[in-house]
Amino acid sequence: MTLLRVEGLTKYFHGLAAVQEVNFSIHLGEIVGLIGPNGAGKTTVFNLITGFLKPTQGKIIFRNEEITGLFPHQVARKGIGRTFQATRVFEEETLWQNLITGCHGWLNSGWIQGFLKTSSFMKEERASRQKAAEILDFIGLLPLKEERAKNIPQYAHKKLAIALALATEPQVLLLDEPFSGLNTHEAEGIMSLIHKICGQGVTILLIEHNMKVVKNLCERIIVLNFGQKIAEGSFHEISQEPHVIEAYLGGESVS
Repeated sequence: MTLLRVEGLTKYFHGLAAVQEVNFSIHLGEIVGLIGPNGAGKTTVFNLITGFLKPTQGKIIFRNEEITGLFPHQVARKGIGRTFQATRVFEEETLWQNLITGCHGWLNSGWIQGFLKTSSFMKEERASRQKAAEILDFIGLLPLKEERAKNIPQYAHKKLAIALALATEPQVLLLDEPFSGLNTHEAEGIMSLIHKICGQGVTILLIEHNMKVVKNLCERIIVLNFGQKIAEGSFHEISQEPHVIEAYLGGESVS
């Protein structure tokens, strides 16, 4: 089953094409890698899919519904979550407070109900707290819930960013360089977490430069260069592509 499809996705900045005529599909239950050299257009594709940028042309289809041009909060409510290269958390707040805030974004009650503490608001508040605790436990951060975000190590920061994305209850989760700055042991932990998330029915599309991670984690890989898709397939298939070897590693073997 195809969950997400982009057709002819194109974005120009000041007359220059950051992304040009990109086509691909993401299927239910997959872990797909989006790779390419710096400046290839990977994060621009993420920003287009999630509504942080509007495409110059092309379509974005999610669950057979066109979502092209929707605002980020609308895309998130449709079921597409994401993380960012730079972890976006409230540094002065505890991990618990960060997750509560993330879960509050999905309350149906407005500020009036909150001010009056209506029964419906209080019910949703309890549900949000329960949900926050469950996500922290799932992600392996519950023992650190009272720590301020600014005091936790980078590995925990990465997990917190993923936890906040999970608070949106995504069907497809876009991860932007979740392994950057991690050592081998930490990277293995994030790989295990991604498999665990996928096991809960969440489909994954991730940007990554670590080829060992991509090889071991991704079932299928999409390769961009200068904003265009130049290859797609398994790691073995794309590692044999001369265009990929030249564009991504300057002529060195991808494997």
